[in-house]
Amino acid sequence: MDNSWDRGQIVEKEFARQLIGRCTGVKAATKAQQIDDHLDYVTDQGTFDVKSRKRTSRSDVDEQDEWVWLELRNVAGRDGWLVAPKLDYIAFERLDDFVIVRRDKLQKLAVDLCQFNIVDSTCEAHYNLYQRIGRKDVITLIRMDDILTLDHKIWTKD
Repeated sequence: MDNSWDRGQIVEKEFARQLIGRCTGVKAATKAQQIDDHLDYVTDQGTFDVKSRKRTSRSDVDEQDEWVWLELRNVAGRDGWLVAPKLDYIAFERLDDFVIVRRDKLQKLAVDLCQFNIVDSTCEAHYNLYQRIGRKDVITLIRMDDILTLDHKIWTKD
């Protein structure tokens, strides 16, 4: 496992503690739900996928909170989490909190903001569709400030 996978697992567990205090019937998603439906947790309030802080480029040293990667198509070439119909909420980790938004509202925002230009450099990925050469994934970068224009909840970390 690489460091980003390990970090993601830690962040998911941290979010689960927050979730248990706010929802009932909290269950970790099954392996099939994780792979097929992009779910991390299933609750009485809906389904959640947790996104840890990310770098905007592999050359960046640290994760940041200003820009967020959105996944339209995953590395296997299948629908990414942004278009996953069984996923209700995305929880984006920031340094001191989590920002929770409805996935369907985020998808609409991305359609409204992003160009449909396919680029092959992270430098050009801001509001464009980024695809690595020879890879099947399609992702884009949008500002967290844009996400905060949606109805959202902020859960401060413990």
